[in-house]
Amino acid sequence: MKERLGSAIALLCAILCIVLAVSVTWGVATRGGSLTVPLVLVVAALGLGLGLIRGSRWALRSLAALFLVAAIILPGVFSPFVVGDYLAAGRQPPTVGATLIWFVPVELLLLTMAFFVDPSSEQRAS
Repeated sequence: MKERLGSAIALLCAILCIVLAVSVTWGVATRGGSLTVPLVLVVAALGLGLGLIRGSRWALRSLAALFLVAAIILPGVFSPFVVGDYLAAGRQPPTVGATLIWFVPVELLLLTMAFFVDPSSEQRAS
């Protein structure tokens, strides 16, 4: 089950990577501007997307690492210092309960996807 769910997550993320690459390419083609950052982003997204479609080990590991990095960075977005920004803008900050209602499931989802996508230790070459 882990392999099937992991491959479904990897395929969905591969499709999203390819859509991201096409979207960035379209944006650069229509607006112009600097090509350096978009080119790096397109190459990285296409490389990761094609690696995920092929089921490459490095791509699966990279995707699991991206999920873990997102799970680590997300709590920093909702730090106590952000409440001061809300108050300075004249808005009421969200309550802790309202934040936790969506925050905890997103964290669990990111960590679970990292677990399912990461290749198991039985598949590793010795």
